[in-house]
Amino acid sequence: MPRFFTKAAMPAVLLVLTAAQCVCATKVEDADMIIAVNGTTFAAILEDSPAAKAFANLLPLTLKMEDLHGNEKYHNMETPLPSRPEAVGHVRAGDIMLFGDNCVVIFYKSFATAYTYTRIGRVDDAAGLEGACGEGRVTVMFSRP
Repeated sequence: MPRFFTKAAMPAVLLVLTAAQCVCATKVEDADMIIAVNGTTFAAILEDSPAAKAFANLLPLTLKMEDLHGNEKYHNMETPLPSRPEAVGHVRAGDIMLFGDNCVVIFYKSFATAYTYTRIGRVDDAAGLEGACGEGRVTVMFSRP
């Protein structure tokens, strides 16, 4: 593969395009987790919490996630994770949260909510997340960088 940048001249933003994959993030070097949805890969930052640590200990993990309300993808885990639900008030596209103690949710749209969640992490740059999630069930791969 030809090199267009020397290591010293590499840009801080990672953007790799191939026929099958697009990596979209502004701070890949700071990522705690990589999430791949329908060929698009996103960098994510984990919360400093028992739920996030327990989730990270399961990586790599591939989940079939269902759509709900046209704004989120969810998967009910077989094993519960530590939870400390809080009223978040507003969900932002890119939030990764736990509903109850076993339902992992990735939100691809922002909205106000009265529901309570335990924060797991957040997609660093959620641009393109809605398009990657599409409609219906998707396979989402969570891994370490």
